[in-house]
Amino acid sequence: MQIVKKINNTEIIDVFLGSPKYLDIPKINNISTGAHKFATTSSKGSTFRMVQIVTTSPYYVISKNNDDITDYVSRPSGISNSPFTWDFSTHIGDTELYFSDINLNEITTLAFTVSTVDALNVNGMTNLQTLTLQNSNLLTGFELTTNVQLTGLNIIGTGVTSVTDLVGIVNTPLEVFNAPNLGLTTLGVIESIASITGLFIQSNAITLIDLTLLINLQQISAYSNSITSVDFSNNPLLHTATLYSNDITSLDFSNNPLLIDAYINGNVNLTSCDISSNTILQKFRGTNLNSFVGALTLNSSSLIQLTASGTFSSLVGYNVAALEIFDITSQNNGLAIDLSNATLLEQFKIGGGDSVSSLVLPATLNALTIFQTTNNPTFHLLTVDYTIMTNVTQFILDGCNLTSGQLDTAYIDIDANTSVVGSIDTSGQTAGGSPTATSLAARNNLITNGWTITI
Repeated sequence: MQIVKKINNTEIIDVFLGSPKYLDIPKINNISTGAHKFATTSSKGSTFRMVQIVTTSPYYVISKNNDDITDYVSRPSGISNSPFTWDFSTHIGDTELYFSDINLNEITTLAFTVSTVDALNVNGMTNLQTLTLQNSNLLTGFELTTNVQLTGLNIIGTGVTSVTDLVGIVNTPLEVFNAPNLGLTTLGVIESIASITGLFIQSNAITLIDLTLLINLQQISAYSNSITSVDFSNNPLLHTATLYSNDITSLDFSNNPLLIDAYINGNVNLTSCDISSNTILQKFRGTNLNSFVGALTLNSSSLIQLTASGTFSSLVGYNVAALEIFDITSQNNGLAIDLSNATLLEQFKIGGGDSVSSLVLPATLNALTIFQTTNNPTFHLLTVDYTIMTNVTQFILDGCNLTSGQLDTAYIDIDANTSVVGSIDTSGQTAGGSPTATSLAARNNLITNGWTITI
């Protein structure tokens, strides 16, 4: 990065700015008294990588080891997206990093990654708006008391394990708190910062969460915790709730009229979920809801995806023109499925012990690419028109007790009408039949055209 030379008996360092440009700056032999020590590391073999800094004036970043200047870099004002890395692998003892020749108030963004920083000092950076720390496992805490403009905090892969390690965070106008996989057990004062719009706390160890004061919350990502209950009644701006793999027992989104995405897979103790008032809901994903028994009621004409599994007595309000993905597994016998309005349907999947009593599909299915029914013991009692599935590339009809005649019809209709190449699986017809010579020519033609067939 640097070339040391002499010009008029003055030591000069060439800093490479990108071919073919170099910047000649005088070699620094000491750190000015006005410099700001913003980070230290005592880990031998460490590196420090700055990803982004935004300022309104030029600046130096200087490293010092055992009172010796070991490296420095100069940057112009504005947005600096060119990462620069210090390698301290040969240094023993504390290494310190300084900002020099800069007004700390001019720094608005800082982002570090691949660093082994064990102390961080952002005091005095009163206009700092976004701070990102990544892979700084030795950093167990820092102070934010003077960062009164901080709106975005991203702490990813650090040694912080409690919100109490973030001294003064309650004084910030924080809007985005991104703290995944830190081992947090509670949110502490984060729950009292009303300005928060985005809460990203996935893969922690949180069991209880209180969102009452977060009246501006728009998005929450809290998957892979151990949360048992969550109340969204005071979060009217909420549009995205990602809560899969928790222990939540009930959910009520009736006070969240802007909700467009509810992702709640794997809450095996969930017994109820009220989404009946969410009229602009686009995605509902709720698989492995093993304790859910009863009706699943929707009321959104914007619904694009419905993916759910549980013991549903009925499905209400899902038959809409916008629907693209229908993926239902229900242990309930006699589930009626009406998709007559879903002309944009791209994926149709039912399976896992369903006993479907009726199935109505639209007259045209030009967008459909996947048609799958697995382990549906009464599927052979239904009438399915394969001639309209001209663009389906994956047919899975295994374990449905289809008769030989039904299987022959399926192969013949698919061969005669398909415009694509794909696969067909009709294996596992335990109480059904097998395709006969009647459909042999159709099957051979499909194989010749590149289809894969499993019988």
